[in-house]
Amino acid sequence: MSTLKFPSNGTDYDMAPLNPTTLLQRISKLDIQLKTSNEVRLKWGRKHLSVGVYALTILNIFRQPRTFSDGLKLAMQIEDSDTGTLSSTITQLFDAGVLKGVGVIKERDRSADDFGEPNIHIAMLNDRVRTARFLKAIDEVIRPGDVVVDLGSGTGVLAMAAARAGASHVYAIEANPRVAEIAQSNFTRNGLADRITLCKGRSTAITLPERADVLVSEIIGDDPFDEQIIAMTTDARLRLLKPNARMIPSRIEVFGLPVTIPPAKYAEFVFSSETVAMWREWYDLDFSALTEVPHPHEAPIFHINPQTARDWDRLSQPLRLADIDLEKYAEQQLNYGENVVAQARGLLNGLLIYFQVTLSSQTCLSTHPDAADADNHWRSPVWGAFPTLDVQVGDPFVVQYEADSQRNWTFATIFKRDQPVTEPQALDAVR
Repeated sequence: MSTLKFPSNGTDYDMAPLNPTTLLQRISKLDIQLKTSNEVRLKWGRKHLSVGVYALTILNIFRQPRTFSDGLKLAMQIEDSDTGTLSSTITQLFDAGVLKGVGVIKERDRSADDFGEPNIHIAMLNDRVRTARFLKAIDEVIRPGDVVVDLGSGTGVLAMAAARAGASHVYAIEANPRVAEIAQSNFTRNGLADRITLCKGRSTAITLPERADVLVSEIIGDDPFDEQIIAMTTDARLRLLKPNARMIPSRIEVFGLPVTIPPAKYAEFVFSSETVAMWREWYDLDFSALTEVPHPHEAPIFHINPQTARDWDRLSQPLRLADIDLEKYAEQQLNYGENVVAQARGLLNGLLIYFQVTLSSQTCLSTHPDAADADNHWRSPVWGAFPTLDVQVGDPFVVQYEADSQRNWTFATIFKRDQPVTEPQALDAVR
């Protein structure tokens, strides 16, 4: 009888990249080609990989979440191959990103260290709309006697709200040790320490003595997937929650708003003819070659407090780029590409990203420029259109948005379409 072997890695990780209980799942958007040499070519997003023919069996096995151990055992039953070869193939697919570890952070994630800074927690607690709506949703969702998990507890405000709302017990999970100690002090000083258990560490490496009725989590970044909300809540749902457990938030929608970035703001981040002309006047030197340098598409050109973009011209209705039901979602990659019709005339040079989260059936929270107030602590990514487009009402263009829920990459861009589109919608609801 064969002994199962699992890969080891001496790299600096917050948790082992693979172990027998790691939940793995195949990504959803994957092109597969089988060559005559029995070589398998994989393509996803902007990446490619060549692997052996055993990969086909492994990819089929992990179409649903399975542990490394269970998947390897199934592969050994199907394929006439040794354990080492199959194990190495699974590891190769994981390292490349074709198999995603549900809740696994492959490279060392220093976000837990970042969240030890006081200014982050001050900003979140000062964001009164954000905090008050989470507290309202907790009162609406939690029932007396519920067991609750608070994922990424921070200062413990949501854990304390859950206990105050009638939860019989709350498990507050916090990875940053300094913040965890502060949370424990807050629990004690508010007389709630007997009903809140502080769990220090990453949620993906923690097991609980019982499954919970409700998951509370505010792990939403400026880019909505910055803090790996999909991967973390999916792992918690599979391992820490009862079937049909309730979640706060239960849904996250990501929107893109095609806009005209004002010239002065645009010139702060992108080489433009206006800034080149200004520099020529200042220094009597010609910098026009800078306007010919291709701008990188790998990241937003800047982040902005969304409320400060209220006066920017909007060239179409908001576009729903992603709609994630956190209580059911299992896919690992998001892909949006749609034809859009300009509904106003102007210079299309940016795509502002914002989100809306459903906290309960009665309570939502949005970072739309018109909804965010002065205390909002989230900053909206703004992606650029290169080249910029002068559009008239009815002009077609394409918006593409891709994101990996593990936050390995996010990508957004705008393209021009050649073929005309007729009968554009009115701009009544754009503002």
